[in-house]
Amino acid sequence: MNPGAPPSPGSTPTPDVKKGDDQAGPPPSGGGCGQPMRVRLWAARLQQVFGYSSYEPISAFETVMPLRLSQRFALPGGRELEIEPLNIRGDIVWLSVKIKRGGVAEIATVLSVPPRGPALIGGPPYGPGVLIIALRSRVAP
Repeated sequence: MNPGAPPSPGSTPTPDVKKGDDQAGPPPSGGGCGQPMRVRLWAARLQQVFGYSSYEPISAFETVMPLRLSQRFALPGGRELEIEPLNIRGDIVWLSVKIKRGGVAEIATVLSVPPRGPALIGGPPYGPGVLIIALRSRVAP
C-alpha cells in the first residue's frame, strides 16, 4: 500500500504492478493482509457515491502482480475476486476485474486505476447490504 495514504474500505486488493514484466509465472509469495481499515476517512465519499448510512471493513489484501497474470482473492458470501493487470499507461494501471460465485461472473469490468485514488466497485449483495470493493495500484519500477 502507499505509505501515508489512507487504506480503502471493504475488500482492498492493492496490486503493485511491475512495469515491463511480461513473464508469466507464479506471483511472489508474501501477499498477506493489508493494513487495518480506517473507514471514517472514506465514509463521506462512500455515502456520496453509494448512499448507505454505515460501512464496515471486512478485509484487505496487498500483493505484487505481474502484467497479464491473474490472481484470485476470497470474498465473503462464497465469492471470489479475480484481478488481472492488463496494461500500464504512464502511472495508470488498467485492470480486468471479475467477481465470481460458483465459477460464474456476477460482475466483470475493466478499470483504469490512477495512483493513490481507489477505483470503487459497488457490487453483489452481502448480508443486509452489498460488498463495496476498493482497488488501488502503484507501478513498481
